[in-house]
Amino acid sequence: MLPEKPTVLIVDDQPINLRLAAEVLKNDYRILIADNGEKAIKATRERKPDLILLDIMMPETSGIQVAKILKEDNETKDIPIIFLTAKSQPEDTVEAFMAGGVDYLTKPFQKLELLQRIKTHIQLSYQKKELFQTGLELKQLNEEKNKLFSMVAHDLRNFVGGSHGLLKITLQKFDQMDRETLREYMEIVMENLEKTTLLMNELLAWSHKQSHALSFSPQHFLLKPEVLKNLDNYKTMAEGKNIRLIGEVPDDMKIFGDRLMISTILRNLIHNAIKYTDSGGTVTVTAYRENDRTYVAVIDTGVGIPEEYLHTIFDEKAESKPGTSGEKGTAVGLKVCKNYVEKHHGSIYVKNNAGGGARFEFYIPEQAD
Repeated sequence: MLPEKPTVLIVDDQPINLRLAAEVLKNDYRILIADNGEKAIKATRERKPDLILLDIMMPETSGIQVAKILKEDNETKDIPIIFLTAKSQPEDTVEAFMAGGVDYLTKPFQKLELLQRIKTHIQLSYQKKELFQTGLELKQLNEEKNKLFSMVAHDLRNFVGGSHGLLKITLQKFDQMDRETLREYMEIVMENLEKTTLLMNELLAWSHKQSHALSFSPQHFLLKPEVLKNLDNYKTMAEGKNIRLIGEVPDDMKIFGDRLMISTILRNLIHNAIKYTDSGGTVTVTAYRENDRTYVAVIDTGVGIPEEYLHTIFDEKAESKPGTSGEKGTAVGLKVCKNYVEKHHGSIYVKNNAGGGARFEFYIPEQAD
C-alpha cells in the first residue's frame, strides 16, 4: 500500500532546477533536496525516499556515479531512480539505464509528464515490494503446512497403528480373552479413534484458515483443556520413551488468542520436548499470569540446547537436530511457533534449566472480557 504522501529526493546542482521540481511536486509528495552527489547518497541512506529524481550532469560526483553507488548498497538498491538530463544522445540514455535508472526525462521537462512518470514508478516499486512480501508469506505458509502435515501424520500413525495392533491381538486371541481385557482394548481403540477424529477436524479447520489467508480469530478460552488435550495426543509417543507428561495449569485460567494457533504452538513445543528428552524424563506444561500477560512454559528434563544455538533456534536458517532416539525433524515447527506468537503480539524465548533440559516459554498479552 502506498503511503499517503510518498517521499521524493530531488538531486540537482542548480538551485533554480531544485526549486522548479519542488514546486511541481510539493502538493503530492514529501520533498527532500540535495545539491550534489555526496549529499544525495547521504540523504538516501538516512531517509530512504520512495523515488530519486537525479540530475546526470553534476560536478565532482555525477548522477551516474551516485546511481551506481546506491545500486551496490542492499539498503538502497531497490529505490527507483529517474534521471534528469539536458542531453538527448542515445549513448547517454543507455548509460543512465545501465547505471540502474528506471526512466529518464530531458530538461526542460513537462510538468504533467514528470508527475505521471514519478507516480507510475513509485506504484511499480510498491507493487514489486508487495509481490516479494507475498512470496515470503507463501513460503512461510508452505513450511507451516508441511510441518503440520508431518506432525499430524506422525500422530495418526501412532493412533491408527496402536488400534490396529490391539484389534489384531483381539482377533487372534478372541476365544481366550476375558471380557475385562476385551473391554480395556476396545476402550483404547475408541479413545484412539476419538483422537484421530479430533486431529482430522483440526487439520480441516487449519486448512480452512489457509484458504482464508490465515484468518486470525482470537477469543477467550480455558487454557487447561487445550494443554491436557495436546499432552494426551502425545501420550503414546511419551510412553514409548518412558517419559512422564505433566500439565500444571490452573483450572480457571483463560487465555485470549486464536485457539487453533495456540494449539499448534503447544503441539510443536510438546513434541520437541519429548523428542529431546531421554527415557525416564519428564515434560511439564505450566502457565501463570504476570504484568497483564499470560505466560505458558513447556519444560523438559532433556539434553538442553547448546549455547551457540540458544539465540538462533527460532531463525529461518536454523536446522533441526536428531532427537534422543534418533527422531528426525524439519526445524519448521519453532518458526511456526514464533510466527503464531507474534500474531498475538507476544514473544517466545528459550533457556536451559539449571538442572538440565530446556524451558520454552511464550506470553500472550491479556485482553479485557
